[in-house]
Amino acid sequence: MLVKDVMNANPVYAEVPSKRSAVLSNMIRNEVSSEPVVRKDRGTLVGIVSIKELMSRSETDQTALIMNPRPPRVKPKDEVQKVAKAMIRSGFRAIPVIDDSSRLIGIVSVEDLLEKIDDSELLRMPVDELLSKTFASAWSETPMPVAYKIMDHSGYDTITLIDSQGNINSYLTQIDFLKELEEEYSSSKAQMQASSESEDWDWSVSPVLYVGMKGMTLPNKKISELSPRKLPVVPSGTTVEAAISEALRARAPQVAVKENGEVIGMLYDLSIIEQLLNP
Repeated sequence: MLVKDVMNANPVYAEVPSKRSAVLSNMIRNEVSSEPVVRKDRGTLVGIVSIKELMSRSETDQTALIMNPRPPRVKPKDEVQKVAKAMIRSGFRAIPVIDDSSRLIGIVSVEDLLEKIDDSELLRMPVDELLSKTFASAWSETPMPVAYKIMDHSGYDTITLIDSQGNINSYLTQIDFLKELEEEYSSSKAQMQASSESEDWDWSVSPVLYVGMKGMTLPNKKISELSPRKLPVVPSGTTVEAAISEALRARAPQVAVKENGEVIGMLYDLSIIEQLLNP
């Protein structure tokens, strides 16, 4: 199967020149964890920016200085295995598709690949063979900054919530944490814009947003206050095909696998994608 058979021809992307706040809002609005970056005047691919860059590179407000300038890329006639390899190697959940002039013409996401998998052997495989016994998790009363650190240090893009009874029924993604940052910055912006009725000027907004972004401060809320997402569940022994259907239905990057009512591990979508590289 070729890239052109699975790619989305209407990708979400960022432009340069632009500012961090524009990228932040675009990611949240479209629920994506990364965006290709193109030159505004030419449409050529010049980089890629992910939530990790936004959270860690806080010394500047300019997208050009935040983005990764060496983005993975594929072309329409490449085999889909090349996309899978790029995802596994880079950690990006969506890979840009370019033409011969390096113009961005599409994107292939993890979900795009999952929807088109035609490997019957892989689809019939029981989920237990691809199960991850370890995964990022935290008590539902954990403060946001701590939970984000747990997720970040674990290397996962999600974190599952454990309630006071030890149950695992929900999870959070990087996007959920990003939403809290945007809300905090919007609040700060509104406060600084307010002027007294006797004055005809406002405080400048740009420095306030820059300082707020530079600090990358997450509010000290409990993660249970972030509207956690319901975790899809399948029983042990379920086929990979059925698990993919459940993940796509729930728009979730992972599926919990249960045995005798207990979660015994997680099936991550990237673990399935990695199997496409096996001979």
